[in-house]
Amino acid sequence: EIARHLPRVSPLTFVTNALNVALALGAAPGQLLIQLGGTFNRASASTVGAMAEQCLSELSVQKLFLGTQAMSADGLTDSTLEIAQAKRAMIRAARQVILVTDSSKWGTSSLTKVAPLTEIDTIITDTDLSSEARGQIEALGIELVLV
Repeated sequence: EIARHLPRVSPLTFVTNALNVALALGAAPGQLLIQLGGTFNRASASTVGAMAEQCLSELSVQKLFLGTQAMSADGLTDSTLEIAQAKRAMIRAARQVILVTDSSKWGTSSLTKVAPLTEIDTIITDTDLSSEARGQIEALGIELVLV
C-alpha cells in the first residue's frame, strides 16, 4: 500500500526485493528502482538468499518500510529462514526502520526470529492494537503511529 503512494514524491531511489512493489514503483517516472537479485521465493513473491543479502550489504538506505508475519514484545518473526535473513539484511542497511503491520499480528509468533523489537524505530498499525501492546511498544521507546 505504501508503494502506491510513494511515487507522487520525486525524485526518490527505491530498493526492493518484492516483485509487487517493483511493479508498482517501476512505472513511476523520475524514480530510480533497484531490484535486488537472488532466489525467487514463491510464498513471498520476493528475492532472498545470498545475492540479495550481498546487494544489501553494499547499500545504506534512509528508510526501510518493513512488514512482518508475526510480532510480540520479544520481536519480529517470519515463516522461513531465508525471508528472516533477507529482512535482517534490510534492517542492517537502513538508518530508520518503520514497521507497517496490522494489529492482528501482535502477540503471535512464527518459526524464525527476524529481530528484536528494539531494532524498530516506528510502528505504523491500526487502532485495534490493545492498550497493553501500546504500552509495551512505547516503553521500548518506539514511536507508535495508529491509523
